[in-house]
Amino acid sequence: MVSDAQGQAKRTTQAAALLFLVGGPIALGALLFWELHTPKPATRTPVVINRNALLPHGYAGPCLNCHTIQELGPMDLSAANMSAFAMTARDRRLLEVGQKVVVPSLLMQLRVPALTRDDILPHDYVGVCSNCHVILDVRPSPAYVASALDNAQRPLGLLNARRPGPTVHPADHRSVADERIRTVSGYVALFLFLLSAAYVVARVLMRHDPARWKGRFKLKPLMKYHQFASAALMAVVLVHWHYSDRGNNALHLAVVALFWLGAAGVVMRKNALTNKVARKGIRLVHTQRFIFIGLIILLVVGHLWVGVQ
Repeated sequence: MVSDAQGQAKRTTQAAALLFLVGGPIALGALLFWELHTPKPATRTPVVINRNALLPHGYAGPCLNCHTIQELGPMDLSAANMSAFAMTARDRRLLEVGQKVVVPSLLMQLRVPALTRDDILPHDYVGVCSNCHVILDVRPSPAYVASALDNAQRPLGLLNARRPGPTVHPADHRSVADERIRTVSGYVALFLFLLSAAYVVARVLMRHDPARWKGRFKLKPLMKYHQFASAALMAVVLVHWHYSDRGNNALHLAVVALFWLGAAGVVMRKNALTNKVARKGIRLVHTQRFIFIGLIILLVVGHLWVGVQ
C-alpha cells in the first residue's frame, strides 16, 4: 500500500516536472508568437483612420506604426464606384488618381506575406496594410522612423499625383547574412522533416499492405530517428521562420501544426498523462494520417505562394 502511494507520488512528480519542462517553453513560445503578431506601437498621431482609409501622404510604413485603426470596413472603393458613397473631396481625388481599397478574400489573406513594421510599399496602394497582411511586431530602427516621419510630411499632391506604384520588394533590403541563415535552415529543416517522416511512411505502408511490407522495416531505429529528428526540426523551423520575411498564413498554420504534433509526441513518449482517456485521445489525434497530409499540403502550398510573390 505504501509502495503504491510512493509510486503514485513519484509519477505525479515526474508528470509535473515534464509539464514544466515541456509546457513552459510551449507557453513561452505561444506568448512570443502572440506578441509578435499583435503589434502595440506607440501612436504618434491623433489622426484615427479606418480600414477604408486612403493614402494622403508619402508612404511611411504600415499604417499602425502611427495611426489607431478603427474596425470599420474594409469595403471595395475605387473611382468606378465612389459615387455610391458619401466621400470627402480629398478622397474622391485620391480615388481618381488611382488609389483603391480591396476587400481581401480568404484565399488572399492566406496567401499574402507577413510584413514587419519597417517594410516599404511593394505594390499599388489598396487600403490599410493590415487589411490583408499580418504585421509582425518587429520594431523599426531609429533611422527608418526618422525617414518615415519625414516622408509622412510630404503630401501626394492630389491634383497631379501619380499612383504610389511598385517600388522594391520588402525582401530586397534584408541582409545577406539573414538570407544565408534562412536558406541553410530551410534545407536542414527539409532534411530533418524527411528523416522524421520515414517512420510515418513505414507505418502507413505496413498498415496499407501488411503482406508485402511487414518485416521489411526496423521500426525501433526508425522511431528513434523520428523522435530526435522531430525535436531538432522544431528548433530549426523556429530559426527558419524567424529569418524569413516572405511567409504567409498557410506557413504560419503549418508551424502551429508542427509544434502541436511535437508537443503531443513528447507527452506520448514520456507517458506524462496518467488519465488513460486523455492519453488515448492525444495518441489518436497525433497518429491521424490526415494531419500529416494536411501539414505537407500547407507547407507545399505556402512555399509555392512565397515563390510567386
